[in-house]
Amino acid sequence: MRPLSLRTRVVLLVVVFVAILLAAASVSAYIAIRNVYLGHIDRMLAIMAKAVASELDETADATDLARKARSVTESPWKGTGTHFRIWQHGQADDLASSMARGTRKVQFLWNLPDPAGPEPGQRRFLDLRQKKKDYRAVWVRHRSPHGDFHLLIAHPGSYEHRRLRELLGLLAAVNGGLILLAILLAAPLVHLAIRRQPASGQAGWRSGSLQAVHGQRFA
Repeated sequence: MRPLSLRTRVVLLVVVFVAILLAAASVSAYIAIRNVYLGHIDRMLAIMAKAVASELDETADATDLARKARSVTESPWKGTGTHFRIWQHGQADDLASSMARGTRKVQFLWNLPDPAGPEPGQRRFLDLRQKKKDYRAVWVRHRSPHGDFHLLIAHPGSYEHRRLRELLGLLAAVNGGLILLAILLAAPLVHLAIRRQPASGQAGWRSGSLQAVHGQRFA
């Protein structure tokens, strides 16, 4: 296999450098916009989780707890679809939930990516999906006087996740176009720079030769 020419190596180096810069900028922009889109949902979920956790400190009665959790998670606007699930650590059955376990529309509450969950006293935000619907959820592990409990609250986030997917597509298209532009521009510019180098070197050699000849004549 023939080694790559100097021109090809320089072009590849420029393209890789541009790709790294674009990738870093795209990741930073996506994270910042994602935090803006999902931040308001996360703050709302954190407030709900704190309120339900305080109820866990007062009672462990399933009926009373379910009623109080619904009063916290239900919204005055119909159709928001906020769901919750509460269970004690190490127990198979739930202490309370917004809907029964066999209900199809809330199976995402049980199909969790990491069954172990967060550490005691910690919380974790995660994205859940049920068919074509996206949910943003907070998973809290709360230690109360009545035991060690898991609390999961999920709120619809299909609009936010759809916008984020569109943003990813837009960033991919823009980055692809800019990388292609870098390839098209880098090749002729590198070729022009390399082509000029020998010419300047040759001119310098000729100038040096003429000076040497003149020096010999005057000597």
